[in-house]
Amino acid sequence: MSKIFKTFFLTMMVAALCAGFTSCGSDDDEDEPIKVTSVIGKWQQTNSYGTTITITFKKDATGNIFYQFTSGSDQTEYFEYRLQTDSDGDQTIFITSDDCQLSGTYDVILTPSTLTLSTYISGEGNVQYKFNKVK
Repeated sequence: MSKIFKTFFLTMMVAALCAGFTSCGSDDDEDEPIKVTSVIGKWQQTNSYGTTITITFKKDATGNIFYQFTSGSDQTEYFEYRLQTDSDGDQTIFITSDDCQLSGTYDVILTPSTLTLSTYISGEGNVQYKFNKVK
């Protein structure tokens, strides 16, 4: 009986020690902002009206916004941009265009899978446009 108790006790001790050495998966969260210097690529969202909006930032500091409306029609707007990073790592993007609806200054929040452009609009308050990365 003593041998069974000793074996059981040792087995439980080994099990307890093993539990202390297990680990979980990576603690990295894909939704955490990352410090990057580029928004280059395609980003997309579908707004509350069902319009699919694809914004493309190119390496030459130009870009376009493509709207695909639920009616089947579409529209493209063109812009130039400048991305600025301050000493704290916060990013601001300046979008300039004569005909682009998103022309203006935005705070940038960038994760591996999302791009959020945030700005203040008089009468509306803080407005955020959240886009998903297009693969």
